[in-house]
Amino acid sequence: MSPMSTAATVWVLMNIGILQTISEFSHWPMSLHRRTAFERCLESRVFPFPLPRGRFPWTPDVFHKFLTKFTFSEEFDEPEKYRSSYSVQRQVKIWADILKCLGHEAHTAIIIRHMIAIQPQSGPQPGQPLVDPFLKVTHDTFDGVKVIVYQPTSVKSSLRGGLVYMYAGGWALGSAEIVDTNMRRLAKTSNIVIVSVDYRRAPEHIFPAPLDDVVKATKYFMRCACKFGVNRNRIAIGGESSGGTLAAAVTLKFRNTNWRPRIKLQVLLYPPLQTIDFMTPSYLENACNGDLDHSKIRGFWLWYAFGNVTDLPLVDFSRNCHTTAAAKARYGRLLPWSALPDTSEKPSQRRLSKSCRRPNKSLWSKVKSTFTDQYFAPLMARNMRRLPEALIITVKDDVLRDDGIMYARRLKDAGVKVTSAMFSAPHNIFALPEGNVTKTIALEISDFLNSRL
Repeated sequence: MSPMSTAATVWVLMNIGILQTISEFSHWPMSLHRRTAFERCLESRVFPFPLPRGRFPWTPDVFHKFLTKFTFSEEFDEPEKYRSSYSVQRQVKIWADILKCLGHEAHTAIIIRHMIAIQPQSGPQPGQPLVDPFLKVTHDTFDGVKVIVYQPTSVKSSLRGGLVYMYAGGWALGSAEIVDTNMRRLAKTSNIVIVSVDYRRAPEHIFPAPLDDVVKATKYFMRCACKFGVNRNRIAIGGESSGGTLAAAVTLKFRNTNWRPRIKLQVLLYPPLQTIDFMTPSYLENACNGDLDHSKIRGFWLWYAFGNVTDLPLVDFSRNCHTTAAAKARYGRLLPWSALPDTSEKPSQRRLSKSCRRPNKSLWSKVKSTFTDQYFAPLMARNMRRLPEALIITVKDDVLRDDGIMYARRLKDAGVKVTSAMFSAPHNIFALPEGNVTKTIALEISDFLNSRL
């Protein structure tokens, strides 16, 4: 099927899905009385050009043009695979913005999940048998939290290592099933037991609910490790994107509460780790690029923090006006900009303090307690000592690249062993299970776990 035919098919499916879902959750305004205002909203949120008057350009060819417009590093050798996979997700992003213009922002997360669910999934479908001659794969519940357990069937004389893993999705989308292919690969190549946690999602369940689920599942796995043939002293934790945030937060919580046994290792794939500075070089370089753009990550952070809040001025976040000068001075010290690659404007405390001339003090008072919580944004932790040895993987074409680099520096400065790797690829590349970069990342993780667990 040609890309245009694929776009046309997706277009039809998504229209059917979105209309059905909206009819379930809210009233669809069939006649748009304020058409001009609606068009202006679309122009500011979705399309970088004025919409033609008379009719909306809702055609597959127009959408395909924008769905596949990504800019990659020259070293990235799989652009077409990425475009093919994420063109659908970009259309979901466009529909989310359209929904906001129509006044359905409160239901956006639910509708996006429905739209993603109608796509073909590579992982197992609920209720279907999970057959693999080299793995025993079971759906289970750990202390009330749904998980998928991957156990190698090969005979081993001693207890294995284990990994608790959290999927990506901005704390709001996805599920444990979407990482099935990668979890099977890691379980077999590393010969360990993997627990993939199906934590609760925002905006229905805001911080710290997803984190609480991961903490409960991890503690249960440690208590019952022998049941799964695992040495409780050889358990690692990891996750990609928002799952990496949760993994880092769990290591902080376990360290701070002196939980035993300790987590042995942490594996973080391009994690978001701070909400103080939305103008780091990686944010500016990739503001409108790839699967995760500037506005999308802001929306995910706010869903995770506050749920369906629609009265916060998003533009203030993009300009770093959500923090006051005093906050920038205090919390900016926790962001080691000196660790970042050289850019035309090297990040610094001075640059952060000048990034907004008129800070929104009222907004900062609303978000301060959450945004400065180390379990919400792990870079806000003042003490990084005694944390587990880490593998931190970042990708070049990603708004979150600098978060991972700064976290690695903070850990190293605190005496924690860190292995860092950066790949020339866009955000969420690990979700392409058959991609060359994904296989290389999986090998990097397997080598790290095999040599240390």
